[in-house]
Amino acid sequence: MMELVYAFADSPGKGGPKSNQGNSKNEYQKIKKQMDFFTNALTVDDTFDIICNIDRNLTSVINVYQDYFFNKNMNEIIDGEYTVIGKVVKISLSNKKDSINLLRNTGLNLAKKELMDQMLKGFNSVELSSAGMDVPQFSTIIEDNAMLVIPICIYT
Repeated sequence: MMELVYAFADSPGKGGPKSNQGNSKNEYQKIKKQMDFFTNALTVDDTFDIICNIDRNLTSVINVYQDYFFNKNMNEIIDGEYTVIGKVVKISLSNKKDSINLLRNTGLNLAKKELMDQMLKGFNSVELSSAGMDVPQFSTIIEDNAMLVIPICIYT
């Protein structure tokens, strides 16, 4: 998203002094670097979690390697129905106050929930909605009935 903002930022000579234009582009570059750093901190060894709703009362967190997908593109399974064969390594029950931390394999695992909520607050803002962005609710912990699965195979 920041690449688009940077690409469409006014070039020098359009609408304002060059110094302001340069400062805004530098600010965009700074924000993009921060977002890239944050994105890299969320991925470890090219793995990521897929969150699957099995039914209204059960969620599955499947930890997958990006290399497992054709051209490292997981679009085949987004918003689809598929079968997973794998090993359940953790079960979280809401009545036992257990949870699955989606940041468990990252350096951000050490951050307290309050700090992460503060960092992600900007993504859950009314300003993004009013600007025409439909950003889903961000969460770093699944506290409902859930299971953590290491997949052996995923197929449709």
